Amino acid sequence: MRWLLTGAAVASSLLSLVGPPAHAELLPERVAKAAQERIATDTVQTLVFGVVDGDKSEVIAFGKLDDGKSPDGDTVYEIGSITKTFTATLLAREVLAGRMTPDTPVARLLDGFKIPARGSKEITLGAIATQYSRTNFSTRSSMPSSALSATAIRK
Repeated sequence: MRWLLTGAAVASSLLSLVGPPAHAELLPERVAKAAQERIATDTVQTLVFGVVDGDKSEVIAFGKLDDGKSPDGDTVYEIGSITKTFTATLLAREVLAGRMTPDTPVARLLDGFKIPARGSKEITLGAIATQYSRTNFSTRSSMPSSALSATAIRK
């Protein structure tokens, strides 16, 4: 019996280092378990999930940041190319709802911003979703990707 209690205490201590979620009512248990395993094996340092189910929502975080704090819904991550997936998903929702089409020009949605175009060809939502903006930057290979967006779109 003592061994079982000692094992439980050690397991509990290890889980506190992994950073179990504070409120995980909506996150499926298998997802929480997989997240804890990835944190425990140093596969990733932190994971943050946002879950929405009807009118309920929650943010669940795992791991520790470099400063020792736990991440939360305000933690900033560089997410890179996955934003293309978000963009295409949001466009699909708007198209299905009849509010936009893939041919909707980006300039029409960003009033007050200078959006580049090539001749009469405007950048459309469909072009962005398919990763084909119809722009050609001569210095593209020498510029970091973050500079491209700042160069391409000016207020």
